[in-house]
Amino acid sequence: MNISIEKKPLSALSDHPAFQQTAYWGYVKYNEGWQPYSFQVALHDETSAVSKPLKADLLVLTAPLSSEASMAYIPYLPLPLPRGATEGVCLEQLSEVLKAYLPSNCVFIRYDLDWGKPLEQG
Repeated sequence: MNISIEKKPLSALSDHPAFQQTAYWGYVKYNEGWQPYSFQVALHDETSAVSKPLKADLLVLTAPLSSEASMAYIPYLPLPLPRGATEGVCLEQLSEVLKAYLPSNCVFIRYDLDWGKPLEQG
């Protein structure tokens, strides 16, 4: 999996079914002291026969932890990641690419992932 990102204005985030991935949510969190960043992310799967990358907008929020450290938070990750063992590898690659765009004192990135539907009880 090859991941590339392009920074974009917060107001240019496309509408998303997850409210927490919208420009409006970025402005709300900004008023609460968070710093919003917005990107267009492209996922290129080298193993797929489809050559067109999958693209999605991404809202990343940062907040200070102390005077020397901050954290990044990605609510409701809007990217469809592969399930299983490669999911962690994709998150690691995304984190490495995002690192160049986040504050230099950012010590970790927290992701809210899609957990799917709860198990049905029968």
